[in-house]
Amino acid sequence: MLFWEDGFPSADTPSPARADLVARLPEARVVSAEALATALDDPSTRLLVLPYGSAFPENEWPAILKFLERGGNLLVLGGKPFTRPARKIDGRWDLRPARISFAEKLFINDYQETPGSRGLEFQPNPAAAPLAAPAFPWNRGFSSTIRLTDEDLYPREGSAGTIDARLVPLVWGSSGGQRLSAPLVRIDHLKNRFAGGRWIFLACELPSGFFASEPARMLIPALARNALDGAEDFAVRPSWPLFLPGEPPTFSVHWMRFEGRPQPARLAVELSLGGNLVQQKEVPLDARVFPFSMQFSLPAGERTGLHELTARLYIGDELHAVYRTGYWLQDQDALRSGPAVGVQGDYFVEDGRSELVAGTTYMASDVQREFFIDPNPYVWDHDMA
Repeated sequence: MLFWEDGFPSADTPSPARADLVARLPEARVVSAEALATALDDPSTRLLVLPYGSAFPENEWPAILKFLERGGNLLVLGGKPFTRPARKIDGRWDLRPARISFAEKLFINDYQETPGSRGLEFQPNPAAAPLAAPAFPWNRGFSSTIRLTDEDLYPREGSAGTIDARLVPLVWGSSGGQRLSAPLVRIDHLKNRFAGGRWIFLACELPSGFFASEPARMLIPALARNALDGAEDFAVRPSWPLFLPGEPPTFSVHWMRFEGRPQPARLAVELSLGGNLVQQKEVPLDARVFPFSMQFSLPAGERTGLHELTARLYIGDELHAVYRTGYWLQDQDALRSGPAVGVQGDYFVEDGRSELVAGTTYMASDVQREFFIDPNPYVWDHDMA
């Protein structure tokens, strides 16, 4: 369903033309502000498309929030979503001053401006399969500061809570190997409030005439299809972050979907060491109900070091999701090759010399701090690098 009102203002991105939007989303039902609440209350409505960047109809906010709370899917094209409410006064739309109070109801606490695409390398996220976003330009990006949990695991100030949602950048703008901008992101809500909903934000200022361009012709329908898939969670985790030489590494598969029925699926697993392929394996998935879980193992190895595992999930012959993880095969020689650390009295010592111990807390970039029991040495290694 596409929200459209003649004369409705855009914010933080140029106004689209209705003809361009309809051409990009020919199957979408076009709904006015007056009819929006009724349409969102219809159980058959699965996706809301907002094409005005930061702007949204303020009077329809309660209906939009209710739709999202029942797991509705969302696609926002441009801007900083839900920061510029608009009201119709004497037949004309009035764009209100920017504020974050509406976005905060969606656990979005802020937006930070990031660079535009000029001078940056366009880098799709390989873990965003099956979405393959075509290269597109943007003038500036808006990265959200979002809270991904709604309840604590136990009462403690600063507790991280359950994993209610996952945020995945779909593309980056990079320079010199550094990711400086993420103009397109996906948020999958897995538990509690908004559970089942997939939100995709094209969170950037788009160039004038973008919706009539060739990149938009490819990108907008792909984003709508991906949003309609609903929230999903797919992971392949090692039983331990470290295995011993001669010990078969074991992995657990977790797959959760809210939309669609279970279908025959398979995993194509590749294990590499130092960039070289070590093993390959096909794992059939008999996913009759969701959530689905199973375990599999690989043959024991003797080559020590960090092993990286890439698991590709196929439904039929179509690539559906990609997950990367890994494990360390214990290397006693490497373990003993460093300085000897010990204790003398009240001091830590390194090779007999007292050392001040100082550091910082590391939060893995794929989970919250209380989920160190969900190991991903591949992520740890890349984060530390």
